[in-house]
Amino acid sequence: MNANSLIGIHQIQTLEQLSALAGRLAYELRAGDVILFSGNLGAGKTTFTQFLGKSLGVEGKITSPTYTLVGEYPIIGNPNIATLIHMDLYRMGEAEKKLPLNNEYIQEVIDTAALSKAVVVIEWAEKLAYVPVSRCWKIFIEPGDTTRARIVTINKVQ
Repeated sequence: MNANSLIGIHQIQTLEQLSALAGRLAYELRAGDVILFSGNLGAGKTTFTQFLGKSLGVEGKITSPTYTLVGEYPIIGNPNIATLIHMDLYRMGEAEKKLPLNNEYIQEVIDTAALSKAVVVIEWAEKLAYVPVSRCWKIFIEPGDTTRARIVTINKVQ
């Protein structure tokens, strides 16, 4: 399996297929990688992240960080990646003076991810003021033609 097989449009009909796709991506990730998610509310960004975390070795439950803004999850049994950092930018810009999540903080997390052996997942990535310079994956999720169906588009930026 190689990263090129992940690039493109994936027609997902079941949660099992979404989990398998997340597992394939987990296999390709390395410390310092950034995953930039886009998609409407309820598209499946957090669900994909939950499957990704499980495939990487997160043992606890990954929850949506819409209100906590950032979640950090230790990864067990993976010698190359120690932490999954999960950010949600949905509320970014609403009350920036009250929220600790800003572009400088996000840039610092991304810049130190490789050293801290972390993978960074960012939901609502279109709210970023910049595109990270580290190796990143851009994932767009949209509803398919049935309740559980999704169209997942994956691109890789070096």
